[in-house]
Amino acid sequence: KYHLPLQAPAQEEISIEQFTEIQDNQAEISNVFGYYFSEGETGQRKPNFSIHLGLAAEEPREGSTLQSLWELVPSS
Repeated sequence: KYHLPLQAPAQEEISIEQFTEIQDNQAEISNVFGYYFSEGETGQRKPNFSIHLGLAAEEPREGSTLQSLWELVPSS
């Protein structure tokens, strides 16, 4: 019987249950933000300092809030 001294160990069997499916929502996010920015005024709004973000950002358009914009982004 022939034996290799540096033989690789047998690989363990992998089951599908070990993997988690990752959904790519990038296209969905782009569509929602594209819709938000495509409507109404095209000019830039004056940036204001946001305590929640810790930086200066444009005020959301009328009828929108910073919270409502964050809710558009999926959590996973």
